[in-house]
Amino acid sequence: MKDRDLTERFVCGEEVYAGGFLRLRRDVVRLPDGSETVREYVQHPGAVAIVALLDDGRVVLERQHRYPLGRDFVEIPAGKLEPDEAIELWLARGLEKRAAKLDAGEFLEVLALPFEEAVAMIRDGRITDAKTIAGLLWVKAFLQE
Repeated sequence: MKDRDLTERFVCGEEVYAGGFLRLRRDVVRLPDGSETVREYVQHPGAVAIVALLDDGRVVLERQHRYPLGRDFVEIPAGKLEPDEAIELWLARGLEKRAAKLDAGEFLEVLALPFEEAVAMIRDGRITDAKTIAGLLWVKAFLQE
């Protein structure tokens, strides 16, 4: 592979929408061949997701309703970060149970399932959240003994 410069360079742009959590931008960029195009994208503050393994081999999951898609999802625990543009994935072990500290307006059910049952939920379509699939399969492939 050649190390061709594929960088798109900012020409001008504007913030189209600024909400309490997300921002929407529309930028004009110069492509590697010198032409220009428009890129529209969401700026997200970033997030952290945790594969939380209990000492007995169970994994902690959450069932939470996701309004934009109109259904419940089973996910690994996750939350917002200070502004950045990525989801960091962490493995947590040696955990202890504590009282929940939910944000205002946040409703969820905490589940603790055998790890292999969680993986089976990926196979049969009960888990469809991308960060959860990546996290659980990462642990299965690289970290589980």
